[in-house]
Formats: sequence, structure tokens, C-alpha cells
Amino acid sequence: MLWIGASDREKPGYEKNSRNTRFTPVVLTPVHRDDLALMGNGYSHREIREQRIVRLFHEAKQQGAILTNADVGMVLGVSAGTVSKQAREYMEREQKVLPTRGIVHDIGRAITHKRIIIRLYLQGLLVPEIARRADHSEEAVSRYIKAFEKVRMLRDRLDERGIARTLEMSEYLVREYLGIVDEWKQEDEVNA
Repeated sequence: MLWIGASDREKPGYEKNSRNTRFTPVVLTPVHRDDLALMGNGYSHREIREQRIVRLFHEAKQQGAILTNADVGMVLGVSAGTVSKQAREYMEREQKVLPTRGIVHDIGRAITHKRIIIRLYLQGLLVPEIARRADHSEEAVSRYIKAFEKVRMLRDRLDERGIARTLEMSEYLVREYLGIVDEWKQEDEVNA
């Protein structure tokens, strides 16, 4: 199927909309023989749909485009919300980042690549491996880790607003990093 996605070379920006965004045509595979094999082996429609969602995001990226959840939803005949939910579940379970437009352009507040990157960092992975898994540059991964460490360092000294002001970050971003710290501490306590 021929589809048009935003160019992966396009840079996000303030007031950027579809009229001033470059698009790239891509060929997508809505149904693949692997999907049919899974169906024949008793996999659920939900499991097969997850595989299709993952494949579509990767196919587009390999051809120089990034898709929105709405794009994938239209191709598969499901809602953008269904795509978003299944993509988020996949990323959390597999600790891999899907190249969605929201993630690549850092739009919206669904699961973020930052969360996955920081969790991999806290698990002890090195920057090159994290970059490979997250499909990000080593520079971007290092930037997220440095920002996270700054927030973590100030955690016991300042409140969210104070950290945000000191580091010139949004309170939302500070809250996100602090949430990762809290999740990680809880997991450590459970596993101890």
C-alpha cells in the first residue's frame, strides 16, 4: 500500500503543521504472510495487530518517513487510541522505542523515549547499546542521561518547581524524571 508520512528528516518546531511539513511516500505492508501464519497458529487478533503496528512504524522509518498513530490506525482500520495503547504496551514490555512521529518529534505525552532510555541506563546498559535499542543518536541518549542525573541530584534539595527553574526544564519533564526515580526505587525495594 502506498502511504504518505512525514519525512524523518523534518525537524519539529513551534507552530509546525502539515502545510509546512515535508512528506515522503512509502510502501507499507498492511497484511504480511507472517500475520497469516500467526493467525493459523492460534495467535489472538490483538497479538497479530501488535505485530502489524510494530512492522508499519519500522517499514515507514526504513523508507525515510515517520507515521502517526492515526496513520497506522487508518491503515489497519482501528482507532489511533488503539494503536497508541498497543504501541505503548509493546515499548514498555520490550524496552524498545518505536519510531512514531510523536516520539521522533517529541510530541505529546504518551510513553516517551526518554523513559525507555533512562530505564535502560538504570539497568546498567552503556550509551552505545541504549542508542541502538532506542534508535537514537549517542549524543541524544547522553543528553537525556545528563538531564536525568541533574534532576536526580537535586531531588532531595528542591521541590519540582525549584528543580525546573534551576535546570531550566519544564515542570512536566522534571515530574517525568522524578517518576522514573520513584518507579526504579520501588522496583529495587521489591527485588531486594
